Amino acid sequence: MKKNITIAAILALILTFSVESSAAPGHATAQGISGVGMDAIDPLITYIIDPVFGMPAFWLAGGGDDPRILIDTQGNGYKRGGGNVLSWSASLEKSGGSIPFSIDLPIESVQYHAPYFLLHPVVSPDVPVDLYDLVVSVEVGGNVHSDMQPHAVKVINELKSDFSFVQVADVHVDDPRGFLYNFDETWGYEFIKKMISMVNILDPEFIVGVGDFAFGDSYTIEFQDVYNLLLKLDVPIFMGVGNHDAINHNWWMGVEKVDGLRAFEDLFAPAIFSFEYGDLEYFNLNSMDWSAYDRRGIGALTLNWLGQMREGQLDWFEEQLAASDSPLLLAGYHHPPQNAFLGEGADRVMALAQDYQVDAVLLGHTHFDRIEEEGECTYITSASVMFDSFGGYPCIRKLDVSDGELVSWNYEDPKWSTPIYKDSGPDGDPLHTLGTAAISSEFSPANDGTNTTVTAYIYNYLLFDYSDVSLEFYMPDPGAGFTYQVTGGAVVDIYDTGDGQVWYVKTDIPADSVSEVVISPVER
Repeated sequence: MKKNITIAAILALILTFSVESSAAPGHATAQGISGVGMDAIDPLITYIIDPVFGMPAFWLAGGGDDPRILIDTQGNGYKRGGGNVLSWSASLEKSGGSIPFSIDLPIESVQYHAPYFLLHPVVSPDVPVDLYDLVVSVEVGGNVHSDMQPHAVKVINELKSDFSFVQVADVHVDDPRGFLYNFDETWGYEFIKKMISMVNILDPEFIVGVGDFAFGDSYTIEFQDVYNLLLKLDVPIFMGVGNHDAINHNWWMGVEKVDGLRAFEDLFAPAIFSFEYGDLEYFNLNSMDWSAYDRRGIGALTLNWLGQMREGQLDWFEEQLAASDSPLLLAGYHHPPQNAFLGEGADRVMALAQDYQVDAVLLGHTHFDRIEEEGECTYITSASVMFDSFGGYPCIRKLDVSDGELVSWNYEDPKWSTPIYKDSGPDGDPLHTLGTAAISSEFSPANDGTNTTVTAYIYNYLLFDYSDVSLEFYMPDPGAGFTYQVTGGAVVDIYDTGDGQVWYVKTDIPADSVSEVVISPVER
């Protein structure tokens, strides 16, 4: 039985209170949660520090996987006993959608080591499969402290042996270079919105982001925009740090004094963590492992934009690899070690991948697609989501896993990622002409929970068929004696919210086609 990996020293302390079990599927564990405040950005990772927005958890409906919530009391005087009685409550609230839904989570047990609490919630079989915001409250001394982490929990029925996930790299919110190649799609973040809509339809198990979510000119603006945009995802995302996310703004325009790396950790996720999903174990590393002094810069200008990994991080990586018994080992970080490191660590991180038989390493930074074999390890570099002159076209990368093996990762051989735009790709149209999403959907009438008959049109302008893509219908209560029927797709889940019903439908979209799915009322 495998012992749970600790969250830095925090869980090491908690685990001394006899916490030992098999590793929870999808449970993310971290090194280096900082909790450091900033002058210009209020931290959004405060009391709940695991799971969080950019480091979510998968919980099995009906339990059995040891779901856990780690709470940092932030020095608010919580304690166990001594007349200070704590009353805990937790709930899951549906992430996004037109119909709100929430469900309470009973707390089965609580373990304590000042100032941290480890909560064990009960996930009943009645919790619908969906992506949720996590809400936790505690009443102490007549005062209630609450916290919420969006998109922090995905409730699932089972861990799949065959599944896909998506890699995104170099989103670059507010990067002015995008305007040079396609002004209309860069303005208003249309390229990011199309990417998010595409991923929601493809419905992978999760997304891994390998850094550069922001441009780095003003984190107070850019990170807020990143946050708001990613809230539109219906898929959990694990977020890694890139060089544009990690500039230390000691001074900028006399106002903003923000360390981007610390801000990233306080808003999204720790810089270093791991998670498991079935046969897969993924290690998210930080290739901007420079000191705060070395990461200093003005706006997006910095002397150190290339990679480094210091010994402390690499020791952690080796410890996790040595302890892992997962059949499929993947790692992800921003800088390709073959050509984008300036400081130390490139040789050792590659040697560790070789020595411990890491199957693949997911990378970004260069803005172009590249596949390299180093021994038994495949290094998969994906081009940018944004418009730029490096990678050729905005893209994502879809990777497929089957029975503990990574079986595919190219849209087209030998290296190409999946285009976000119609008529795009390795030999596609010029960037400035692109405007139509490669995969998208529209609903008529509005899919807002008020209409009893709704038609979804799904557009696929790509070269390949995609099966089991996902649609989410928000329907009003059909009334006594009625239900809904679906044509053009297969119903995979239905649940009542109190204000209506959520219907999840899967369908297939052939290459270069438009598919229709209709939901309408019918007598029982």
